[in-house]
Amino acid sequence: MLGKSSKVSRSERIAQESIARQGLKKTVLRSKILGVLLQTTCPLSQAEIIKRLTHQMEVDRISVYRNLGKLLSVGLIHALEDNSYVACSHACTEGSHILLFCQSCQSHLELGQLDKKNPLLAALTQYYAIDEHRPVYLRGTCKQCEHEAG
Repeated sequence: MLGKSSKVSRSERIAQESIARQGLKKTVLRSKILGVLLQTTCPLSQAEIIKRLTHQMEVDRISVYRNLGKLLSVGLIHALEDNSYVACSHACTEGSHILLFCQSCQSHLELGQLDKKNPLLAALTQYYAIDEHRPVYLRGTCKQCEHEAG
């Protein structure tokens, strides 16, 4: 992979620091993938990530896929049910937490790790088996979009 630019963006620096904190080897591609996800508020598919990366460097699908897997394994990103990805706001590895998605503007908000005493989590676990290693996804309309539509 040949780099097109040696400049490191703010999001890539944050990505590199996060990767190091999680004990992963810092690679250019891994930092750029996480940097791309940190720069957006909406989930991105692997194809969209590759498209954004090709403006910066040459990449191949398999390398991106492997690096997404590594970032997932240490809790730096989340894979969504539609095969898209978002950056994790707090590098979680265990415990349930909730991702809220706006169906209008495609933005997301991540609530921190929830303990068993959280009333929302308690209500959900009455009806669903919650996997502590995967977030709970809720879709709706954010307050800003609701206000703009109102």
